[in-house]
Amino acid sequence: METVGSILKQILQEIYKGFFASLLIAVLFMFLYIGAKKFGWKEIAKEWINEFKKNSRFRKLFFLAFYSAMILFDSLLGRSFYSSPLNNVLGVWGLYDKNGRFNSDAIINIIFFAPFIILLFWTYRDKIFKSGKLNYWRVVGKAAVICFCISFGIEFSQLIFKLGTVQMSDLAFNSLGGVLGGTIYYLCYKLHNRAK
Repeated sequence: METVGSILKQILQEIYKGFFASLLIAVLFMFLYIGAKKFGWKEIAKEWINEFKKNSRFRKLFFLAFYSAMILFDSLLGRSFYSSPLNNVLGVWGLYDKNGRFNSDAIINIIFFAPFIILLFWTYRDKIFKSGKLNYWRVVGKAAVICFCISFGIEFSQLIFKLGTVQMSDLAFNSLGGVLGGTIYYLCYKLHNRAK
């Protein structure tokens, strides 16, 4: 009986692991299906290609959606069920964990969120920074707050759905990634405007 219980537990964990990713993909596919049913697959494909070629806003949204999906799959949808998400709440704050093993989570979290902020600001600059001039502290402050809020949402979701472990270090390093992304965005913005 114990073997049957163990097998059943493993099956349910595998189903649970892919459940949210599968649900998201199915919902998005059904949107595509409805559009294709109404207008035809060929027309939708042609329209998508034309929009991508001609519409910079469409391209920006595509790249932002693509990168956001990568973050979502890496941080939530692609995670395995973890029975104790509060196992290491403080996380790892350096390049080595408490056992002396190299841990690149800090670097990955910083680097992973920088492009997200760049793409977000690139796509929604007018909405995020409503009034004209940008200054460094305003850009970096917004970047840090946005990344902190998104990271908090991810960590909270990991706790609720028991996907991965909740770690305070992730909040800090993701926010630091936002600061890096904001800095890069600001420098590119300044260089672009100086060239005009």
